Amino acid sequence: GSETGAKVSEPSSLTTLDPKFWASRGTRDAGAPDIPPSRLLSLVRACACADTQQDAAAMHVRQQAPSGFIGLWPEYGMLQHSCVPNTSVSVIGDRMMVHAARTLVPGEPLTRNALGMGSAAPRPVRQAALRELGGVL
Repeated sequence: GSETGAKVSEPSSLTTLDPKFWASRGTRDAGAPDIPPSRLLSLVRACACADTQQDAAAMHVRQQAPSGFIGLWPEYGMLQHSCVPNTSVSVIGDRMMVHAARTLVPGEPLTRNALGMGSAAPRPVRQAALRELGGVL
């Protein structure tokens, strides 16, 4: 059927934080908090995880084609950043599994690499990238 109402233009990017665009996406939930776009982006960056490829051997055992993933996992955002993290992740369906990369000392914080391939950059570049991520790590 045909839709009624004003046509909403699509954003130039999926990462647009223009409130006018998102406000036009239906009835606003009166109970939803008003979050400034910069804070929302900071939260998304803290919880986002993406990789271009899963563990190819594990995918083969599961009879799946190797593939990448992208998603938001709030618990993942609780892991601290380290350029040499003590965990690795794998995703099966919508579930993220966090694996210890080595034996951990009781009470030791779990860490993740928030910079991806950028973790091989010189230290000042890595520090600048972490500041750009909003200091949530």
